[in-house]
Amino acid sequence: MPKLLVNNSSTNSQKFFFYQKAPKCSAANSPVVSCSLGTNDVGPGAQWNVGIEREIHAAVEAPDPIIHPRQLAVTSTTIVKQLVQVTDHDTEAKNYTKMSINPLALSLPINKNDIPLGNFRVWIPSYVPTDLYYFKVGSAETNVLGEDFLSWYIKAPPAVNVDFQPDPTYYVSVGCVSQGEPAPPPGDNPTAVCDFKNANIISAVYNVDGSWSVK
Repeated sequence: MPKLLVNNSSTNSQKFFFYQKAPKCSAANSPVVSCSLGTNDVGPGAQWNVGIEREIHAAVEAPDPIIHPRQLAVTSTTIVKQLVQVTDHDTEAKNYTKMSINPLALSLPINKNDIPLGNFRVWIPSYVPTDLYYFKVGSAETNVLGEDFLSWYIKAPPAVNVDFQPDPTYYVSVGCVSQGEPAPPPGDNPTAVCDFKNANIISAVYNVDGSWSVK
């Protein structure tokens, strides 16, 4: 598993969090929300080592059933996920999965030959979203307690195929954003940009002057 090494070279303890760059998405009217993948308090001169997940899990999170009980049956979990692959030059990439609502599920992925390179596709069934009642569709990871959480997502548009092109770039910022909570856009704070496309280990150093060095 690739590693991100976050080093605190300042003279004070700092809280850091990291998150993945939002993927490109074919649903133009559904902006992608990136979520924190973890946060930690790192002392002066100390290092925080985190693993970067290469596998991609398509995921769906259900809305609260109390909001619209007639549209959603109560289930034992609010997030379901399915291991998928992005389209590459291997024509057998398992790049397509279908969502169902009752029960909440994602189908075993199959190959579709019309999905662009670097993308996977999720088919979303018909439902009636509102400002409060909507499904979240995107990608999920699993924390050390075995709990699934969304790493990024969109508000799911109904009755449509959505293509996602994940980006292997990760950001590290100063602050405390709990795992699974939406991260602020990069640029709100000084941010380390870590591109894992051709890297297995990246060191992000927080300097005394508040800047970042990445190597």
